[in-house]
Amino acid sequence: MGISSRLPSSMPKALRSRFSFARPLAGLILVATGCSSLQLPSNFAPGLVSMSDDRTASQSRNSSSGPSHDRTWRPEQAILPYADLSDAGAKVHHVRDARYRSNSDYDVRHHDIEFRWDEVEGVDFLLSPFPNNSWLAHTMLSFRRRNGSPLAVSIEARLEQSERYHPWDGARRRYELMYVLAEETDVIPLRTEVRKAEVLLYPSRATPEQARTMLRDILLRVNQIARTPEWYDTLSNNCTTNLVRHVESILTARVPWSPGMTLTGLSARTAYRRGWLACAGNFEQTQILARINDLVPAALNSENFSTAIRIRQQSLILGVTPPPPPSPPTPPTPGRIGL
Repeated sequence: MGISSRLPSSMPKALRSRFSFARPLAGLILVATGCSSLQLPSNFAPGLVSMSDDRTASQSRNSSSGPSHDRTWRPEQAILPYADLSDAGAKVHHVRDARYRSNSDYDVRHHDIEFRWDEVEGVDFLLSPFPNNSWLAHTMLSFRRRNGSPLAVSIEARLEQSERYHPWDGARRRYELMYVLAEETDVIPLRTEVRKAEVLLYPSRATPEQARTMLRDILLRVNQIARTPEWYDTLSNNCTTNLVRHVESILTARVPWSPGMTLTGLSARTAYRRGWLACAGNFEQTQILARINDLVPAALNSENFSTAIRIRQQSLILGVTPPPPPSPPTPPTPGRIGL
């Protein structure tokens, strides 16, 4: 059990620059799929909108001025998290715990959590594909804790109040990068119940020790960004490329570039092929078991949301043979989505 690199300690020279051909390839895919035809939201962020929209980041931010923390941010992205780390554990400040009634009607709350490293038991991979374009998705991690709710990590483009997200602007240094540390009751229902997007939850094969190492690496990165702002980049500094860098903190070799790093909708299949996910048979069976949309409404009314949405994955988390996967649920109606 555990995640291994399955790679030689020294990689071919061609792989050292992982994004040497990623940018033209992804650009070609974005053109071919037609970002403006995705029927994505125009009144909240981070969501994809038409290139013909009259208000995008290209009109509100000049990349030549450099990234900054000093802007009028959207309320849900206004406060950056940071962490106090020690050999024994961590105290994480500004964990988001928002409640969303709609895209524009929500209450944003934050709190602090404190835990010991030995309380971290594992990490799960979450994928939220974009409706009408399975090539694209938002990826997240969630760290299970023995004595508390899981800590979710969502890496996003940080937007000003009047901004909307578009991947072309993200590729031209129009947004800052932000790590959102949140409760699962924030980031999951936001997507399943409000944006009507699908969310899949895949338990990983990371050992508790590997999960702790990865979480510590993430919190160090959170502190780095809190000190020094960075540009978000749709192709090379996005949710998935950053998560891969954190996975590398537990490997003996760098992860070579793959289409799933840029075409993020492919990332779960890539992780499956590399042996990083706890499996329930082939990838299609594992994917069916990972769907949680139908579980979320009841889970929101349960005593333990995180346990309720993992009812199908418990056998995988415990490392035993899972039951046969359920029949595929009816896909959610395409609607408003975001990173």
